[in-house]
Amino acid sequence: MSNEGCGPPGAYDSPGQNRDESGVRASSPSVTIPSGKSSATLQYYLHVDTNETTTTTKYDTLTVQVLNSSGTVLATLATYSNLNAASGYAVHTNSLAAYIGQTVTIKFTGKEDSSLQTSFVLDDVTLTVQ
Repeated sequence: MSNEGCGPPGAYDSPGQNRDESGVRASSPSVTIPSGKSSATLQYYLHVDTNETTTTTKYDTLTVQVLNSSGTVLATLATYSNLNAASGYAVHTNSLAAYIGQTVTIKFTGKEDSSLQTSFVLDDVTLTVQ
């Protein structure tokens, strides 16, 4: 799931991605976190680039969620927006220890309005289980 973008069409290269006509793009890999482990950590690098000019309004968002095998949202781990734009990548981590012994879906959903572009570029998405 490397080099995954929620930016311009064609920026995706990982399985499980889709885009609908409302400007929503999602990638949803499923993973099984083995029982008997003590920690599970999701880590990813995120770069946010935008043409939005506001410094106060979240027009475009990327939401990171954990879903169960039925598709029910168990948790929203993070939400980023055009307000998080910066040069370079920032590393982000989330504990998934609560889901040890389960098969879960990690869902990255990017949503843009119909105006100026924002790209949410993910790289090196990893799940470390110990």
